[in-house]
Amino acid sequence: MISDASLFAEEPLMTLNLPPDVQQLVQDRLATGNYNSAEEVLRAALLSLAEEDEDLRAIQEAIDEARTGAEELSMEEVANRIRGGKSARS
Repeated sequence: MISDASLFAEEPLMTLNLPPDVQQLVQDRLATGNYNSAEEVLRAALLSLAEEDEDLRAIQEAIDEARTGAEELSMEEVANRIRGGKSARS
């Protein structure tokens, strides 16, 4: 899991100009009441994207291992590795 602090330093702040469609997405999220600011919405979105990238890397590693025949894994073991667990054979 990626920590909040590792991605976002307190200073310096960045000013962004968002196109209207992205502004609307931010406003829609704010309207849910789950976020207190546009910054919180963007932070949550970027953290989610970073976690998704990590998941995709783990999936690709499992696929690459399976293709090279380095280790024979059941589907359950592959799913467990993707979730961050260890193989039953480890």
